[in-house]
Amino acid sequence: MFFRLDLKNSFSFYANLFNFTRKAPVPLEILFLTDTRFYILLGCGIIFSFPWWRKLNIPVNKFTVTLKYIVLIILFVWSFGTLATDAYNPFIYFRF
Repeated sequence: MFFRLDLKNSFSFYANLFNFTRKAPVPLEILFLTDTRFYILLGCGIIFSFPWWRKLNIPVNKFTVTLKYIVLIILFVWSFGTLATDAYNPFIYFRF
């Protein structure tokens, strides 16, 4: 940010980054950018970030291991497809 602002404004900008005493209002743009899919994925991320499945005592056999890997492969393909087809594509030349 130093190249866009003069020296006084740039120090003010960085001082406000670490100023926790002021309460800043939530910009309305953030509320419009979140949709139902965002909240569903946020909830899934919070739920699956904790190791609660260890307390379920699921028996480890060939079927459960195979099912786990099938679900993980499906989630990987789905997430990769979502990344490749969204408007903000990190793979800029993927479709060419």
